[in-house]
Amino acid sequence: MIPFYKWLSTYEKIGNFKFDCPKIIAWGERCLQNVESVSKFVSDEKDVYELVKDYRKKFGLD
Repeated sequence: MIPFYKWLSTYEKIGNFKFDCPKIIAWGERCLQNVESVSKFVSDEKDVYELVKDYRKKFGLD
């Protein structure tokens, strides 16, 4: 589930809603801070957002 954690902010921006699950957010932050092998391989939130924007533009959703 941790790879999808970085997608949450993109879902919020694109979908215009608030993901209100503080325990999941706190768990994700702990995983990224405490486990180097996890944080090395998880995409940056900005990269994820740009990827989704490009796909939306490609498919005429924006």
